[in-house]
Amino acid sequence: TRMNFSQQQQQQQQQQQPAFASSFTGTAVAATPPSAAATSPRRPAPCAVLGSRTSSPAFTTSTKTHTVTVRFGKKEKLIEVDTDADLRKSLLANGIDVYTLGGKLRNCGGGGQCGTCLVAIDEGLYRTNPRTAREDHLLYDKPDEWRLACRTRVNGDITVRTKPQA
Repeated sequence: TRMNFSQQQQQQQQQQQPAFASSFTGTAVAATPPSAAATSPRRPAPCAVLGSRTSSPAFTTSTKTHTVTVRFGKKEKLIEVDTDADLRKSLLANGIDVYTLGGKLRNCGGGGQCGTCLVAIDEGLYRTNPRTAREDHLLYDKPDEWRLACRTRVNGDITVRTKPQA
């Protein structure tokens, strides 16, 4: 059969499109929506994964949560945080105070500038991001397990001690 130029391009695009497995039916789902056939030959077809504002069950990702054991004084509390969560925000959101009295008065609000949100990672230090250059500068004379909570990202189960300097 004879095809015009746009039909040939559409056929080539359909052959080049990857197929993704549907999580519900196990059948292949085309990466471009049916409306892609109506697009101009000069303009690439929108991708269903990146171009769509609605999330499809086949493309959703699950966020993994981790347990952070927090020791403050003689108390201990378990909190759940998402992967790559900001430790300072997670602690404050769960009602755990990370500042001493002086830190409450002069903290930078999580900007990594003041050094008042000190915590000690007692277990699982390797499950956090490495110290930043700013942390190294502010904590040059402190033990390696001491971190700024605002610069610490959680990537696994850890045990944290708040206010280690007290």
